[in-house]
Amino acid sequence: MCARSRGCIRLRGVRQNNLKNFDLDVPLRQLVVLAGLSGSGKSSLAFDTLFAEGQRRYIETFSPYARQFLDRMDKPQVESIEGIPPAIAIEQRNTVKSTRSTVGTMTEITDYAKAFWARIARLHCRKCGQTVKKDVSKDVWTALRDKAGDDEALVTFNLPLTEKFSLEESLALVSRQGYRRLLLDGSVVPIEEMPARLNGHVPASLTIIQDRIKMLPANRARFVLACEQAYHLGQGKLAVRFIPAGKKEIAAEPMLFSSGLHCAQCDLDYKEPTPALFSFNHPIGACPACRGFGRTIAIDYAAAVPDWSKTLAQGAVKPWQTASNAECQEDMMKFARRRGVPTDVPFGQLSQKWRDWVIEGDEGYGKDAQHKWPKAWYGVKGYFRWLESRAYKMHVRVLLSRYRIYKECPECRGARFQPETLLYRAGGLTLADFLRLTVSRALRFVESLESTLKRTSASDPAGLAIEEVRSRLAYLDEAGLGYLSLDRPTRSLSGGETERVNLTACLGSRLVNTLFVLDEPSVGLHARDTARLVRLMCRLRDAGNAVVVVEHEASVMRAADQIIELGPGHGESGGEVVFQGTYEEILVAKNSLTGDYLAGRRQIESPPRRPVAAGRKGKLVLRHAHLHNLKDVTVEIPLGRFVCVTGVSGSGKSTLITQVLVPAVQAKLRDSTSSGLIVTDQEDQDETPAEESNISRTEVEGWENLGQVISVDQSPLGRTPRSNPAVYIGAFDEIRAFFAQTEAAQQRGLSASAFSFNSAQGQCERCRGAGFEKIEMQFLSDVFIKCPDCNGRRYRPHILEITIPGRTKAGGSRSWSIADVLEASVDEAIDFFSNFPESRPATRAVQSLKLLQETGLGYLGLGRPINTLSGGESQRLKLVSHLAQANEERADPKTKPTLFIFDEPTTGLHFEDVRILLKVFQRLVEKGFTVLVIEHNLDVIRSADWLIDLGPEAGEEGGHIVAQGTPEQVAQIAESYTGQALAGKIMDCDKMTHTEVLVK
Repeated sequence: MCARSRGCIRLRGVRQNNLKNFDLDVPLRQLVVLAGLSGSGKSSLAFDTLFAEGQRRYIETFSPYARQFLDRMDKPQVESIEGIPPAIAIEQRNTVKSTRSTVGTMTEITDYAKAFWARIARLHCRKCGQTVKKDVSKDVWTALRDKAGDDEALVTFNLPLTEKFSLEESLALVSRQGYRRLLLDGSVVPIEEMPARLNGHVPASLTIIQDRIKMLPANRARFVLACEQAYHLGQGKLAVRFIPAGKKEIAAEPMLFSSGLHCAQCDLDYKEPTPALFSFNHPIGACPACRGFGRTIAIDYAAAVPDWSKTLAQGAVKPWQTASNAECQEDMMKFARRRGVPTDVPFGQLSQKWRDWVIEGDEGYGKDAQHKWPKAWYGVKGYFRWLESRAYKMHVRVLLSRYRIYKECPECRGARFQPETLLYRAGGLTLADFLRLTVSRALRFVESLESTLKRTSASDPAGLAIEEVRSRLAYLDEAGLGYLSLDRPTRSLSGGETERVNLTACLGSRLVNTLFVLDEPSVGLHARDTARLVRLMCRLRDAGNAVVVVEHEASVMRAADQIIELGPGHGESGGEVVFQGTYEEILVAKNSLTGDYLAGRRQIESPPRRPVAAGRKGKLVLRHAHLHNLKDVTVEIPLGRFVCVTGVSGSGKSTLITQVLVPAVQAKLRDSTSSGLIVTDQEDQDETPAEESNISRTEVEGWENLGQVISVDQSPLGRTPRSNPAVYIGAFDEIRAFFAQTEAAQQRGLSASAFSFNSAQGQCERCRGAGFEKIEMQFLSDVFIKCPDCNGRRYRPHILEITIPGRTKAGGSRSWSIADVLEASVDEAIDFFSNFPESRPATRAVQSLKLLQETGLGYLGLGRPINTLSGGESQRLKLVSHLAQANEERADPKTKPTLFIFDEPTTGLHFEDVRILLKVFQRLVEKGFTVLVIEHNLDVIRSADWLIDLGPEAGEEGGHIVAQGTPEQVAQIAESYTGQALAGKIMDCDKMTHTEVLVK
């Protein structure tokens, strides 16, 4: 029970998902960590119960009209919840697709930056480069008083003449205003002598002398008044000339001043700056060429002519080698013969003239009828112009996407802003330059800017905006994100980076009395940076908020005020509160699996090291990797070993492996085989053009020893509830075939498709195989009820009548329908299908399901929707789907081994889950596969055969190979932060007591 002084959230009868109807008090204004095995119910409690109810109650305070525009939250399955504040969830999911969203926009730094940039930045003339500012009359006096000496100052302004009045009439009007002297050709002329001096010539304007003043302190007020009047009548512009006392001739050049944003030297006017001018997401501030994206879409002609060793006759132009575009190839050959272009010479050996002719077409193509098809050659460019005119067709857009590439905008050079925005500089930088800085550098820049800013009052808008920017940058830097640039697209961030950026945004908003629910914020953080994250969460708690964290990192648990462990098992065997108390109490708890690992009673044992031979034989060698912050990296990856790539966050690990190594090996394998042997984790192919990269200089050796590359990343499995683990790994096809083989099914003419809930032949007619119906409520959350026709079993009655004898959990006999199989766990399904060794579909189904069991997913229900799986479950399910495919190909002795690449596979995994996952990795290596892992988890790093450590720091200070070798060898390298962590030399939260963490 929680102390009454602090208050608590009182939950009674929690039954969400697999939670077992328990009661729980969650203390407010404390840092609470939810621990437990993957699938034990942590996310169900944190997000589906606490966050869902807090958010739902907050939204219900709005009017019915406002609620219809907001996402409606489902009411969690719980008897009662008391004392819950408004809730904010910060998850690892990165659902942002637009490049308009950046780190700066997520944290509102760009919003505050545009506010103070409009006030403190100095405008520079686009022509002469000089500072353009408003010259108030007092500043004019200050600028000239020391220059005048004994000379007198003539304050003048120009008065444009109009054709409506004659020269005499204009002079008369000026005279009536009290002016008696004009300036003509550097001489002071009385107004009555002007007609004779002009001798019939009518100038475009008259230069009128406002006053002639001796620059003495006593005349300051008179000079300022003269300037004010000259500004008023001279349309905001005036000139001051020095003239010796008693003289009428002026030798010095005029000094020009303006009361507006006007460059007097170049006579250029500029608009008043507004915050919109400094936003690349606003039409006023965005570059007109790229509309604020900083890049444009262009055709990659290198992809259109990829192989320069081919001749034109052999098909050097790739898009024309299909049946649908063969006519273009014929056109090129016909015109090549007419123009005398060699068609039997490799494209790379053609002269520049003929290579340009192939791409550009005939000179002047399209200017008139004689220079158009069919009388002239259109070239590859003309072909793509023709395609773009038909881009309204889907298949044309898909074809174009293969040859499109993002290139830096030629107008703004990637700055995103329009030219006038880039004329404003603060501290020597334009706003685009500022946004290109990393967080650490931007923080130092803002601090120096703030120190030089003279605030007129405590509520000065510019000062307040700079304070907000500085605080948000400090939070980002403290969260270990100092290597991120402010213009980094949000969609390029990992899940952990996204969550920490959102966390700092919440800190910047200074919310109080709020429930923050965090999903493993330490994901992607090196051991060196974990203590920083703990301090941020403690700061959020100290502001008066309740912070509930789903976490497996030991250092975060040490800093927690309270730990709640769910378990004792996964799935249906979990969902109970195993422990609730402090860190010191969990260390001595008897029934706590987490406590056993924290106290050292259980450990993940490191297996014996596999030797790595010297030399490059049996290794994958990557040379001259240049991309982002990589500094000409050359790395050797031993094949047939468990290899771990380490380094601080932002050191270049993902860039090296996923953006350089994988594409380079893919290209080699693709060129060497007619069929693609590349497997990535991208399920949906879109029409997004490729990023412009710099991997052409990268060399790869040893790729001939690989059969395929399987890359498993952190992208979500899917959002549809119709997919489940059995469908995802392919076991459901065998299960349906098994039921279709039964005598009853054959008598009724039921094929395997009839046993699919996605098929109209077998699915329930009312719910269409969903098993439930959704009742839409206008102002409340939608209600889901079990389908009354099929009672939630998804199938038609005659399909459910096809049953097969089997056993229950207690050992009794029962008949299993296809719906019963989907309701069973993986372990139960394996027991059931193992009774039919003579059935080939049943045997193959058991083989697939055992992969789930071996990865610790035996508790999963076969029919559980994949959109309800936890992060750890999703990662392992991806692994299983690829393992099944790899095992099939490995059965063929002619097949070369596979390179498995995993990006932080321990995401969402408990210590025990990590132990099981490492066993899977070790079995893969024993079968001859290569496992390459990007990881921060020290247990995984200790278990690797070979380490590749990048750094030494993040961002521009990273991108180097700091260390390579076994974990023992890396631990001896002082320059390696990973080595220090392995050696226990990093004084992070792992080495502190609970009190020390809070003090730090």
